[in-house]
Order: sequence, then C-alpha cells, then structure tokens
Amino acid sequence: MVSESQKLELIQMILMVQDDELLAKLKGVLKSYEAATRSIPPSADHTRPFGFAKGAFTYVSPDFDTTPPGFEEYMRQP
Repeated sequence: MVSESQKLELIQMILMVQDDELLAKLKGVLKSYEAATRSIPPSADHTRPFGFAKGAFTYVSPDFDTTPPGFEEYMRQP
C-alpha cells in the first residue's frame, strides 16, 4: 500500500509543476522507464530463430562436465 500512496504523492507533485521544460524531462524519464520495462509475452506458437543466443555465453569453465563433489550418488553408474 505504500507504493500506492507514493504514486498519488507523485501525481500531486506533477500536477503542481509549472515549468514546461521540467515536465518534458519528466515525460522523457517516464517514457524511458516504460520502454525498459515493456515485455511482450511469448505466444504459444512463438519460436526463437536459430542462433538467437549466439554470443550469450562468453566463458565456460574447463571443469563444466565434471560432477560436483557430493553428487556421485545421484549419477547413473555405467
């Protein structure tokens, strides 16, 4: 509920602003926030194109495939 009261307080403060330049800056901040937080949920038929994650992993540890200590009992025996 605190965030709701903070939102109302901000709205009241914005309503009191008379400077057009300051209002333009506030609008830019809000547009930047909107663009940064906008997310489009993937649809059921959404498929990612081949290679979409290329370059996402820049380092893989040399011991990536080794079993961590203490997990031997969970591994399948040959």
